[in-house]
Amino acid sequence: MKNLKEAVTNRAPLVGCFVSIPHPASVEACAIDCVDFVCFDAEHASIGRETMEHMLRAADCRQLPALVRVPDATTGWIGWALDAGAQGVVVPRVETEDDARQVVRAAYFAPRGQRGVGIARGSSYGAQLRTIAQSAHERTCVIVQIETFTGVRNAACIANVPGIDAVFIGPFDLAQSLLAVPESERPSLDDAIAAIKKACDVAGRCLGIFRPDDSDRHKWSGFPLLIIGTDVTFLQMGIRSSRSSQRSKCSSTC
Repeated sequence: MKNLKEAVTNRAPLVGCFVSIPHPASVEACAIDCVDFVCFDAEHASIGRETMEHMLRAADCRQLPALVRVPDATTGWIGWALDAGAQGVVVPRVETEDDARQVVRAAYFAPRGQRGVGIARGSSYGAQLRTIAQSAHERTCVIVQIETFTGVRNAACIANVPGIDAVFIGPFDLAQSLLAVPESERPSLDDAIAAIKKACDVAGRCLGIFRPDDSDRHKWSGFPLLIIGTDVTFLQMGIRSSRSSQRSKCSSTC
């Protein structure tokens, strides 16, 4: 895939996975034919800036597009991830139009945003400084997560912010957020997801969602951008499957 942003904005069907093990080997292990991209989880996993850059090198070696889920929009991580060579960012807990605009400002160079120009890996250590702004605007994929009830209520405004390429649903956090809503006002998780989908459909915006595995993948055919599982959960699933198989063999022979 030459341009992940282009594929996302065209709402091409894409399947990726989260990478949370902070090591380039995990990236290389995930670079298989059925994965279109990876997303490094710097929000929940212990991935530091130096390690992230090595992981991005591993993805480039495998010609695998890599996103970084940053901790938030305010700590400088958006610029760090893009300077390190990520093809885009996923920003959690975006709840308002102002939040979405802040993400855009951090992700793009002027005049679209306020991202700083620096000598880093993303600009070939300064060799591409003269063209970095234009190429970044053509290649930087900006994805915002809606995972709170406030975000659901503002989904239409968020989806319509120029510079946002996709909206991504974090269903576990969204379900948890709904518990804080009085029962008389609380939508079901399915209704909340449907409201976000409607907002994105009206805005012509790509929509994505996380699923822990692909057991219900057929249910999400209207979601072009899927992140299915993580390297850690796949490791656990493999161990469980192996142990279950061993127990079955033992039961049949004992």
